[in-house]
Amino acid sequence: MRVDGISSRRNFSPKHHPCRPSCSVAKPPQRPSSMLLSQRYLKMSSNRGFPSFIRLPRPTPSHASSTAAAAYGFGASYPSSVSSGSCPIYADDPLGGDSRPPPLHFSLASDSQLKYDVFLSFRGPDSRENFVSHLYDDLCREGIETFVDSEKLDAGDEIEPALLDAIERSRISVVVFTKEYASSKWCLRELAKIMESRRTRGQIVLPVFLGVEPMEVRWQRGSYSVAFSRHDKAPEGSKLAEEVIEWRKAMSEAANISGFDSSTVRPASKLVDEIVANVLKNLENISLSEDEGLVGAYSQVKEVEAWLGHGLHEVRTIGICGIGGSGKTAIAGAVFNRQYQMFDSYCFLANVREQSKKHGLHALRNELLCQILGETDINIATPEIGSSSIKNRLRRKRVLIVLDDVSSITQLEFLISKTTYYSPGSRIIVTTRDMNVIKNADKIYSLKGLSKSDSLELFSQCAFKQSYPPEEYLELAMRASVYAKGIPLALKVLGSFLCKKSVVEWESALRRLNSSLDEEIFNVLRVSFDGLSDEEKTTFLHLLCFFNGHERRFITDLINGCGISADICIRGLVDKCMITFTNDRLQIHDLLKNMGRQMIKLESPQDPSRRSRLCSFDEVQEVLTENTGTIVTEGISLDISEKEELQLDCHAFEGMRNMKILKFSNEHCNEDSCKIHLPKGLHYLPTKLRLLHWECYPIASLPLSFIADNLVKIHMPTSRLERLWEGSKSLLNLKEIDLSNSQFLKELPDLSNAPKVERIEARGCAELVTIPSPRNKLESLEFLDLSGCSKLKDFPEISWNIRRLCLADTGILEVPPSIENFHQLSVLDMKRCKMLKKVALISKKLEKLECLDLSGCSSVTSFPEISYSVKELLLSETSIEEIPSAIKYFTKLQLLELKNCLRLTSLPSSICELQSIVELNLSGCSNLTSFPEITENMYNLKYLSLKGTTIRELPSSLENLTSLCSLDLENCNSLISLPDSLLKLKSLEELNISGCSNLVNFPGRIGNLGSLVTVRASRCRSEVVDFLEGGSSSLKILDLSDCGITEFPESLTLLSTVTELDLSQNCFSTVPPSIKDLQDLQSLDLSHCQELESLLGVPTGLTRLNVINSRLLETVALRNSSELQLYPLNNVEAFVFAACPSLSQYATDNIKAYAKRRIHVMASHLGLTLNFKGDDLSLNRWMKPQQVQYLLSTMYGYGNLHEALIGIHTTFFNDELILEEPPPRLIGRILHDFHERYRLDVQGLLHFFSLIAHLYLYYQGKPSTNFCLPGDNIPEWFCHQSNGSCVEVMLEHLKHSNESVTLAGFAISVLVAFQDYNDDKGISIKYECQFHFNYIRTYEGSGYLRGWDGKKGKPLCIEGDHLFLGFDSSILFDAANGIEQFVKYSEDLVKASFQCYVIDEDGNPINSCTVKKCAIQPLYTCDLFWICPFLNWQTKSLKANLSTHDITKGLTTSFTGFLEKVLRDLDLYGAISLGIMNVLGNLSVDVFHQGGYVYIIIKCENGGLPLGLQVLNLHLGTAPLAVKLIQMAKQSQDSRAFSIEFSNVDGGDFGCRIKVKKCEFRPLQSHVMICNYLSLKGTKLLDGDVTCL
Repeated sequence: MRVDGISSRRNFSPKHHPCRPSCSVAKPPQRPSSMLLSQRYLKMSSNRGFPSFIRLPRPTPSHASSTAAAAYGFGASYPSSVSSGSCPIYADDPLGGDSRPPPLHFSLASDSQLKYDVFLSFRGPDSRENFVSHLYDDLCREGIETFVDSEKLDAGDEIEPALLDAIERSRISVVVFTKEYASSKWCLRELAKIMESRRTRGQIVLPVFLGVEPMEVRWQRGSYSVAFSRHDKAPEGSKLAEEVIEWRKAMSEAANISGFDSSTVRPASKLVDEIVANVLKNLENISLSEDEGLVGAYSQVKEVEAWLGHGLHEVRTIGICGIGGSGKTAIAGAVFNRQYQMFDSYCFLANVREQSKKHGLHALRNELLCQILGETDINIATPEIGSSSIKNRLRRKRVLIVLDDVSSITQLEFLISKTTYYSPGSRIIVTTRDMNVIKNADKIYSLKGLSKSDSLELFSQCAFKQSYPPEEYLELAMRASVYAKGIPLALKVLGSFLCKKSVVEWESALRRLNSSLDEEIFNVLRVSFDGLSDEEKTTFLHLLCFFNGHERRFITDLINGCGISADICIRGLVDKCMITFTNDRLQIHDLLKNMGRQMIKLESPQDPSRRSRLCSFDEVQEVLTENTGTIVTEGISLDISEKEELQLDCHAFEGMRNMKILKFSNEHCNEDSCKIHLPKGLHYLPTKLRLLHWECYPIASLPLSFIADNLVKIHMPTSRLERLWEGSKSLLNLKEIDLSNSQFLKELPDLSNAPKVERIEARGCAELVTIPSPRNKLESLEFLDLSGCSKLKDFPEISWNIRRLCLADTGILEVPPSIENFHQLSVLDMKRCKMLKKVALISKKLEKLECLDLSGCSSVTSFPEISYSVKELLLSETSIEEIPSAIKYFTKLQLLELKNCLRLTSLPSSICELQSIVELNLSGCSNLTSFPEITENMYNLKYLSLKGTTIRELPSSLENLTSLCSLDLENCNSLISLPDSLLKLKSLEELNISGCSNLVNFPGRIGNLGSLVTVRASRCRSEVVDFLEGGSSSLKILDLSDCGITEFPESLTLLSTVTELDLSQNCFSTVPPSIKDLQDLQSLDLSHCQELESLLGVPTGLTRLNVINSRLLETVALRNSSELQLYPLNNVEAFVFAACPSLSQYATDNIKAYAKRRIHVMASHLGLTLNFKGDDLSLNRWMKPQQVQYLLSTMYGYGNLHEALIGIHTTFFNDELILEEPPPRLIGRILHDFHERYRLDVQGLLHFFSLIAHLYLYYQGKPSTNFCLPGDNIPEWFCHQSNGSCVEVMLEHLKHSNESVTLAGFAISVLVAFQDYNDDKGISIKYECQFHFNYIRTYEGSGYLRGWDGKKGKPLCIEGDHLFLGFDSSILFDAANGIEQFVKYSEDLVKASFQCYVIDEDGNPINSCTVKKCAIQPLYTCDLFWICPFLNWQTKSLKANLSTHDITKGLTTSFTGFLEKVLRDLDLYGAISLGIMNVLGNLSVDVFHQGGYVYIIIKCENGGLPLGLQVLNLHLGTAPLAVKLIQMAKQSQDSRAFSIEFSNVDGGDFGCRIKVKKCEFRPLQSHVMICNYLSLKGTKLLDGDVTCL
């Protein structure tokens, strides 16, 4: 902390504050901190024998050995009174339990050991007499216990244990960096210990940069460089030399933490105020974890506190609901602790359920009144509070009341009576397990389980007495915490039980947990079960054994079929938090499921045949194979998918005469996957069966004797049934039959006696011929699916009430006249019924018909006569010849599909009167010659396709399609003109006129079409270019291939938003430099431009360039060295110059140089992924070390990016994400949640961006870049070259700055000779690689250098040698099987060999191509800088690095003085690295020198994040000239505008002083933001302001 002093904590006299009156030397009276306040006990005592009511206090050390029954870490044994005779607290939720709270962080001292709130680290001579004294004074003034050291150290002394102890026993360390801080070894040792405590114990560190720049501390420059140069003289290998390494690391870590900079916060008094305010805020956050012992509950406590609604004058009731052990008491207690002082009176009434049984509600109410009114002898025995005196006194008091564990409305109403009894502003908090109790509360808070990382932390505190498991226990601990599903009680109990046990004992215990619960957890959860009614208990056990995950409708039918009122029971179970429904599907918490199964096991612990329900394989196997079933058994459920086969006797079910549910599931159900066999048949099934669910049933029929009176559902898909039974059976309760894909089924059962059947599924039953006609129509049948029953000839007429009838791919010949009786029919699906002819008589009486699908019914020749209420009519590939004029009466029609109706020649004019039509598809109607005038506004039509028709013109009234989004006119060869009214389609997004070769008359220009995104005009005339001039402000995709364009249209360079441009097969000779103005362009195709001679530039964002068969092309100038564009990482780049024999030597050299730069930039993507470290995350105050470790141990274990993002969210939050959202929207939601909860600073957000970017890289595939061009030799920078198709290299492992240099991958180059090549299947280079390691087995894999794609029927002729080169990052990743082992594999690799082949797009070798030479070049990385063996990679100067990376223009030889300072201090490489890592958007940085000014242009583009977050994609380092986010511009109407400011700059070669007061990021087009020209003049600048606009 300084060069002169260690002592146990001692105060010194604060000096006069420069901006305040001096204070006395004596320590001022302290205002208790938020933590100190929470330590006070409330005297809520009573002389009674029944329980008194308390404020939950902070526990004392005497309780440290209490049992570990407390959940949520709320580890206090709360005394119920200050008097010795008081009773202990009673709590339903062991959240208010007995154990001492475990520590918050790894081995952070317990609360009694944490002596100090703040530890001050500083160098005495620099700051003791001024800044530190005032800071210390203000901290003490706020009641913050602060440690400082004021005694001198003797030279050569070691840091005393007292100082180390003080650091460990402090919650927060404030480190004051001054100019000479690093000159003190004691300060550096102190800092190393502080950062160790931060990493291992989660101590909060706040750096203060006092008269020194953060960059100087971070990179040890200036005075810090001088100081460390002295320290570096320590003998190599000595203890001091090792310490110096740790000091440097600690220094960099500390300087990377967001802190306080004296150069930006002035005057000093303001800086002190900000530090003190920050300390107080952090202490408040810590208090929840320390005082209340609540792990992961801060956000829930804050949410409940927000619902209290301070300032609102009504009486407000807050309900907190959750299952036992979920933390209700803990949350309510924490809120009570933090809020009670704001009320006149307060009372915490604990464990109302139990205490009301013991002492009665009258006694509880009396005690409540005593506490509120401050009395000791209130005794009211009447149901109502009759005393007007008491009522009046209550009305004058604002009270805070917590009623804990209320189990009935009666209890609540008796204790509270009426809320009008209390003064306005009073608050009542009620905790309960039954939602029905608090249904009238103003707010209801349903407790969620802990997040994954919080669950692991709480579990680890109990199991290991630290906040993260030891490495050898990590996997087991994660399994245990997952088992608890976020329930604090379970985590506490499990952790305490497993504490100090061996790994073997852990594994045994976890196996046992799968079948049984810990007794303590079971007893708590059983309370909820015992509180259910008999019907609710039966229903709950049915649900957990048989129906978890099923739809509510399915469950309701079966529970009702069992004689239970399903709706009432299910509602009751939901209210009591025993079950939930997500998307209308049942969900039961795993602990509740295990509790229920344990209840079933208790019915007969040793004999499963006497249990009511059998759900495990062992139970079912024992009972069924040994024929020991009894009348006790009510149900069997078994998923046989992954189990062994079962051989059952024909009498297996005879003893189970009371069985209601039989469920055999098979996830891999098919004809060959039958695992339950009945070799002797089946003679008996219980007559009480409600559900017969038997997938892959193995025999031809059910038992002859089976009585099915009680059956509700038959689910027997993919069975070997030929028929269910002979004859007719009584099926009075049957509702559903599913026999789908039963290939041998010949007939359905006679359902004459099944009046309630609602659903029949028999799709895919290829042998099904007939459907028996019941004696009476099935009045309840709503759904019938016979699709794929190809032998079925007759239309089924078994019910008139069917709503959905599926008959696709059947052999039905006609729709009978009786169809008019299907009055309820809404969907009739008869697609691909090839034999169907007669449909014209489909009755108009079907008024509820909404969808008719006759697609592919090629024998249908006339338009069906159907109800005008239909919404979807699909008639594609029919033989319909005309559409009747009555089509206008289809007033609800939204979709009309008539694709490939070859006989259709015209449309009635009335079709334009369809006011509800959304999509009209007439594509492929080749005899359709005209489209009628649109006389009325078709304001709902969005999609119109006339593709492949022979219409000559569009109606002039096209403007009446006011909502049209897509107009498809492709291959309308007869189309001559487009009407002017086309330009009035303001909603048009896509226009396709490709193949309209006779189109000559265009309207004006498309600039008015502001919504247009895509224009496809391939094979049109060149006049189309004039039509496109001016462009649309939103145009993204433009196809002008084969349009006969003879001169490159300059107007195209004005289409600044275009991302894909196809100009292939045109006749222009030059692509001008102005094409670089298309900054958003990513894909450009110039293939087959036979007249093309020069390509004078490409846009900076281009990732795909095809220039194939442009035989006159001579000049190519790819972008110059001053431009560097960094792309998102999921790109596959390809730059192809194939069959361009006229390319000049300059052009090929330019392409090769550009390829080299792109390979290195692409490799940089991978390098930054490899260099991602957990330390980056641990620099954030909001992320605890255990959360960092949890992230790093789980982030690679997901199946894809979508799962990883959800996993990251559940690590920190217990809220549910919308799982259907795509990754970009999930990223936005995650960032929003983090920012809302943690209020991250800029650095925190940036580090989190890097985490998301890292995941994006890992899961979204690896980047690659590919080049192809004519050439006769491989570039010289490939050091390992070989003739032929094979090459190998021995790997050397380099060192850079005493750090290992990681092999990131291989650049690959192949020289191919083409001879008589004439093919249309495209081309690629496949390379097979073999990696040999020192200690790891040999790996064999393959990769590709991509060439070009083929076009069927358009062969490409190529001659001569061509060079392929590129970089594919996936090859080494695949060898290492992902990112986790990448560094290990790359360091162990000693030899790599490659065999190259030329293949087509089908993977076949191309005989006309020969590999002449091949080469590989290992690429290594150290942090951000790329190293090749032939480069002088030890060079450290900024000048050399900038020059190597070709990042500037014209300045590579003159980086001196002020200009070098500017570039260095802007931390340009920090910006670039973030841009690479930030795959969510693009970042480009241009630096150039002109007219005495340095211009730095930075552009970042959002990739789908919410507006207002884009600017966070940008980071320019920290100072001088540090760009810092201040706040969102409050006055700006644009939510994307942020204000930033630059810190002062002193010095420089020219003595200039610059301050940029404000700089706005302004939006360009959609999501683009740009900081325009930042002007920094290099000579004779005066003091003043510079504004960036």
